Amino acid sequence: MQLPITQQTLYKEVGVRPVTQGQPAAGYALLPLEVNPPTATLVGDSAILQDANLVDTAPIDINGISTTVVRNVALVPPSRTLLLQTACMMLIGFAA
Repeated sequence: MQLPITQQTLYKEVGVRPVTQGQPAAGYALLPLEVNPPTATLVGDSAILQDANLVDTAPIDINGISTTVVRNVALVPPSRTLLLQTACMMLIGFAA
């Protein structure tokens, strides 16, 4: 008897999209955010992973901030997927 073997769980590397909320201190502008690592690996079935291209971070509150900060930020996986890593480091910079 021969049974076909198919892989049910797949892996896909996707980009990490930083999510911010709030406004920096008056007179300051948010610089482009740096995420490390810039990608994350999703685990799921092929139908779900086919449409997944990004993983969002948990919202980062930048309200009233005027100095550069580094934060450890949780990653939020798309519905019905898992992440091999659960967080990333984010450099949040501001310019006057």
